[in-house]
Amino acid sequence: MGKKEIINIDKDWYIDLVENISDLVQCVTPDGTFLYVNSAWKKALGYTDEDISKLSVFDIICPDYKEHCLSAFKDVMEGKDIGKFEVEFLTRENKRLILEGSVNCKIKDGKPLYTRAIFRDITERKKHEREIKEMQAYYELILNSASEGIFGLDKEGKHTFVNPAAANILGYSVDELIGRESHAVYHHSKKDGNPYPVGECPIYVCTLKGSNQKGRDVFWNKSGQSISVEYNCSPIFDENGKVDGSVVIFRDITKEEETQKKLDNEKNKAQQYIDIARVMILVLDKNGNISLINKRGCELLGYQEASELVGKNWFESFIPQKDREKITEFFRDMFKGGSDISEYVENKIITKTGEERIIGWHNTVLHNSKGYINATLSSGEDITERKKNEEKNREKTDELERINRLMVGREIKMMELKDEIRSLQQKLRKEN
Repeated sequence: MGKKEIINIDKDWYIDLVENISDLVQCVTPDGTFLYVNSAWKKALGYTDEDISKLSVFDIICPDYKEHCLSAFKDVMEGKDIGKFEVEFLTRENKRLILEGSVNCKIKDGKPLYTRAIFRDITERKKHEREIKEMQAYYELILNSASEGIFGLDKEGKHTFVNPAAANILGYSVDELIGRESHAVYHHSKKDGNPYPVGECPIYVCTLKGSNQKGRDVFWNKSGQSISVEYNCSPIFDENGKVDGSVVIFRDITKEEETQKKLDNEKNKAQQYIDIARVMILVLDKNGNISLINKRGCELLGYQEASELVGKNWFESFIPQKDREKITEFFRDMFKGGSDISEYVENKIITKTGEERIIGWHNTVLHNSKGYINATLSSGEDITERKKNEEKNREKTDELERINRLMVGREIKMMELKDEIRSLQQKLRKEN
């Protein structure tokens, strides 16, 4: 027996099929009365047969969908194809159920008899879509609010998204950059103007090989001017772990570099000035690390260049162990404002060769823009030889004083002896 014969004999086959599918099926008359709903429909919406007998389809349509549904229902009754249709029904518990499906009409002799609809519950899907959309809007807000330039690249190095800051820095509109190959647009040349082969481009390496890249380079804006940038490029991986593109974050540091260059020039001038001084000039940060030292200071410590000393801890590197605690405490007290910064102090230092030298210091403190002490400035003179000479002179003076005391003592004894002799002589004369 063939399939058609079986179906014709067993009409319950159709009912069994419709009753056991997961989609929602309904038949509705032109006035909205339900002729039929399947089990999935009842289960999803929660209405009983008694409820359904008293309901119109328009009773369960969400208010904000009603006008749209009435218009669509009219078109369907006229035999029009409305395509994929979306509607929101209210469940028995008054919860919204979002459905998507198709609706058509059974027409006989030019008159509509009833509509036939098959729907699928897409409530969860819509919820996820809404969450994704909200997340995208959130990230888009972040991207659009960021002051750094941010753009995404596909595997071919073409822009998939560009935030306003990136477009503004490069002198383009966002639309001008979307879909264009990044290297050819603004990374085509090196700082000296020579061509920048794409194979040497770190951003290209990141996109191709999936390795993080960061550094400083130059981009070129729409007007052909170079822009100094600091960038960070991170790869994007697909669900299989393969590189699917990259994200580049960069910022314009042109003005920053110009400012730094001016500061470096001023610092070099200041360094030249203090290098002329014949005393040691020393600046220590709040941790006691050397942040500046002049040529004379290098000479006294036995070093060639200041770069060998900057960053070293002054107390750990150049103060004798026995004096370290006392001098460190004096330094800390200066930061607290407790020490008399005008006080002249002397202490020993250790040179690179281990030799001890004595330095006489004049100290002051430096303040930041908020008025807080952030460094100490000291000028130190090597008084080792002077101290040695003073010690020698003191030793000579002590010796002279000792000799003088001896001489004075001898004179006194001689005078006493003379007095005794004179007294004896007088005594002898009286006896004779």
